[in-house]
Amino acid sequence: MNEKAEPEEEISLVDIIAVFIRHKVLIIGGTILATVITLGIISSRPDSYKVSFVIELGNTGSGLVESPENLTSKIIMGYSFAAMLALKVPEKKFPEIMASNPEKTKHIEVALETSKPSLGVDILTQIEAMLLKDHGKVFDRVRMDIDGTIKSVMLKMKAIDNEDKTIGRKLALIQKDKDVIKKQILKIKERINELLQEKIEILNKTESDKSLPIFEVSNQIFQNQKYYNDLQVKLNIALASNEVTLRDELLNNEIKRQAVELEKLKLESKRDNLQKTKTIKEPSYKNIPIDKKKKLLVVSAFLVSLIGFSLLALLTEDRKSVV
Repeated sequence: MNEKAEPEEEISLVDIIAVFIRHKVLIIGGTILATVITLGIISSRPDSYKVSFVIELGNTGSGLVESPENLTSKIIMGYSFAAMLALKVPEKKFPEIMASNPEKTKHIEVALETSKPSLGVDILTQIEAMLLKDHGKVFDRVRMDIDGTIKSVMLKMKAIDNEDKTIGRKLALIQKDKDVIKKQILKIKERINELLQEKIEILNKTESDKSLPIFEVSNQIFQNQKYYNDLQVKLNIALASNEVTLRDELLNNEIKRQAVELEKLKLESKRDNLQKTKTIKEPSYKNIPIDKKKKLLVVSAFLVSLIGFSLLALLTEDRKSVV
């Protein structure tokens, strides 16, 4: 039994190009027609504009008022919904809100795309106002806390001043006592000298019985000398010791005062250097439509049409060969 082998049909690149040439009217015409139709449909749609604003996150002295990640999430999920309710915009007509944080910056960009840019500005203005209001409350609380701490520090300062005044009054009394004692010491010293002179005079007398006068004078000298010594002890030890103690307390209070003043200066500096969240760019838009998507759609329509009609030409040629 003889079998004849059927020749295998092979399609070369030349054959494919020949098919494209034979059906060039279909391919080119169909592609142009589809592209023109797509362009017409896109052109009939209203232009879209990008509306945006930029804020700079504030610093409370211990870090940013809010993390960029948390804020961008709140803008998309929370503030946008609140703005929709505040402006009474239907959910279907409410544009998508986008929020981003450029790397290693304190900036947050909030944007939307809409065919009604004036509405977009109103929406972003509403979001901006709510955001700044919330952050303003945070800074008000921080400022109040700092002011409260400063008041506490001032009370410490006042207590130290009052204590210094008390110590000052005690030192004044000690000084007064010292002056009195010094005067008493001078008088006692003079009296002792007088008694010593009197004793010498008695000894120089020619009287036979001098024992009693000498005893009496000696006793007075002894008593005055004892009183003199007691006054010296009180002046140089007791009062001096109290004075040293009080002056040490004054020195310690001065150290405390310097520490409290430094704490006060740090708090005031922290309060004065609070950086509130502020707007870098107000809600606005450029009067230039966003046409990137339109161009992409036209190019896509052109490519899809070209491929589609090329495949249609190949299928048409294949059917003719089969027939």
